[in-house]
This record gives sequence, structure tokens and C-alpha cells, in this order.
Amino acid sequence: MKHKAIVIAVYIALTACSAETGTPTGAATRPPAPADTRTQTTSGTTGSEGIPAALVGTWASKDGDLVLRLERDGTFEEDLNGTPAAYKGSYVVREKSFHLSADNGAKAEGGIVGDAHHLELSGYQLWR
Repeated sequence: MKHKAIVIAVYIALTACSAETGTPTGAATRPPAPADTRTQTTSGTTGSEGIPAALVGTWASKDGDLVLRLERDGTFEEDLNGTPAAYKGSYVVREKSFHLSADNGAKAEGGIVGDAHHLELSGYQLWR
């Protein structure tokens, strides 16, 4: 009798969990899609990972204080105030913006002006 009570308790718990998540009892579950899905947002050919080809390359402020290299694979490297590779990490593109996530946990959001005519990041305007 004790075994039957345990089986019933487990069944009720699993049914409650399925009801909360909207998953039918016994149905296979799929992890949610990643939130940082890369999308093409500007005209032109895209590189791998859906990064617009127009963004890939080296961008710099006119005074040279900020140099940003955006790679085709969705990684970046940023030189800041003469410090090479001050920040490194990955980036995603959404609409007319790009989001940098550095390996050290720092995050920044930049803007894409026109069809990647220039970029805006942390108060700087970046050009090719």
C-alpha cells in the first residue's frame, strides 16, 4: 500500500509540473530558443551566423581612442584609450542595434546608423 501511495504522489507532482508549464503529461520537452538569436538587420550579404557583412570589420573613432573589430563569427575585440584588447567577447545584432557581451561580464549596446554608414557606441561615433 505504501508503494502505491508513493506512485500516486509522484504522478500528482508530475501532473502539477506539466500543468504549470503548459506541457501535456508525458510529452517530451524542448529547451527554449536562445534569447540572443542573431538576425540580419541591414541590407547586403550576411556573413556566417547571420551577421550583416556590412558590420564585419574594423571601426574606429576619429581620435583613435576607441577601435572596435567585429568578426564574422559574432566575436569582437575592442581597443580603448590605447589599451589593446581592453574588451573581448561576443556580439549580437538586433534591428538597428548591436549588443556586446565581454568575457569579463561587461555589456554595452551600440547603434547602427543608416545601412552601417557608421556606428555609435559609448558616446563615440565609429567609422571604417
